[in-house]
Amino acid sequence: MNFPMIFKGILHTLIQQAETELGAGKGAEKKAWVLTQLRNAITAAKWPSWIIEFVVQAAGLLVDFLVKEALELLGKQS
Repeated sequence: MNFPMIFKGILHTLIQQAETELGAGKGAEKKAWVLTQLRNAITAAKWPSWIIEFVVQAAGLLVDFLVKEALELLGKQS
């Protein structure tokens, strides 16, 4: 299994859902929403707390990267 790609896919889906739920803009609110949804999902899966914190921290970094990447792509299209 390619876990980084699966993880990126899950985060991408959550980012799209945040866009639908919260609308355009509101980057910090969307990031918080995505990380909350991810934390809820992995807490429900009963992962150990240290893994949950690690995954949420890594997700925060990846969300920042994906948003920056998306903004750069949008800038190139304008």
